[in-house]
Amino acid sequence: MISSIAEKVVPERAEIRTSKQKIGGEPQEKMPLEYCEKAIEQAVDLPDEFFDERMLYRKSFALACLANKPVYDMYFLVLARRNNGFLLTLDSSLQETSTTNSIRLP
Repeated sequence: MISSIAEKVVPERAEIRTSKQKIGGEPQEKMPLEYCEKAIEQAVDLPDEFFDERMLYRKSFALACLANKPVYDMYFLVLARRNNGFLLTLDSSLQETSTTNSIRLP
């Protein structure tokens, strides 16, 4: 379904960039369109629960003001705290903010 539409819009092989490549690591790799579609489908299936951002914005905004960080990043901290979960991130600044706010890291 997506393949037929995507073939008209994008080349047969799509470019996928990893964060390492964005920073200046290895050259970009081109991956088959089917592989990209499968990865997107798997990523969409990952969340097992969705939250309405209206329930979270006050806490996220308050934490962003206190930590002087983007509200977007603080949504993840608030969700981790609410669910007694871990925050998985490679962002060292976000890791530091998580530790400061007693949010567990793996």
